[in-house]
Amino acid sequence: MKKTALLIIFIHLLSACNSSKENENTITDNLASGGKAPRMTPIPAGSFTMGCLQKKDCNRSTLPAHKVTIPAFFASQSEITIAQWQQCYQSGACLHKAANEFDDDSLPVTNVSWKDTQKYTEWLSNQTGKKYRLLSEAEWEYVARAGTKSLFWWGDTMEQNQANCLKCGSRWDEKQPAPIKSFAANPFGLFDTHGNVWEWTQDCWHNDYQQAPNDGSSWQSENCKYRVIRSGSYFGEATSMYSSNRNSTTDDKRLSNIGFRVARGID
Repeated sequence: MKKTALLIIFIHLLSACNSSKENENTITDNLASGGKAPRMTPIPAGSFTMGCLQKKDCNRSTLPAHKVTIPAFFASQSEITIAQWQQCYQSGACLHKAANEFDDDSLPVTNVSWKDTQKYTEWLSNQTGKKYRLLSEAEWEYVARAGTKSLFWWGDTMEQNQANCLKCGSRWDEKQPAPIKSFAANPFGLFDTHGNVWEWTQDCWHNDYQQAPNDGSSWQSENCKYRVIRSGSYFGEATSMYSSNRNSTTDDKRLSNIGFRVARGID
């Protein structure tokens, strides 16, 4: 057999092994109305230091750095897409029809408020019999870091075409969100934890980490109006995409650069 043919066979076998491994390590719950819930990736339990780890990413909101222990859970492999949102909208459970100005259902859904996301996770929970929710802010930073201590999961510098942001070198920079899985996954197997669109978390906004929970739970407060967003976006600077960077907006705000991903417990 020629070397070229052997190489082709080897590539096909390697591809099959990788696909098998992904299917083994991820889950998709069935929806009662038909179809599948978002693909979920198991996140191992562990501890990490949350907040400022380098001078570059230090500001009042990321201090004090503190140890957090995270129980195992599932996180959606990517941001929730327009197509996935439409399942909820068409069922009547999600009342807001997300805009699709780019005519591409593989894009992350945007123009949905934090309040809208609560309708979506409630619908997913009812459809699957599992408890879906947004990630807590601590869970979000844990999965974004994926065991690293650098500014981004791949290191401390932004190289060309590693993410979608202002001057990041991708074809979507400053124009629009990229389709999900357009860039490499991080060591936990999650896509777009840096850039593309901001992601809602469950937490209320606090100006710093004084008295923050250390068990991975979401941090709530009375009369909470502002919610934490993480990740940065396609028209934000690379510095806004640091694993530790935090931002917030009101829970009723719908913007073209804010989306979300979901979590669920291990059961």
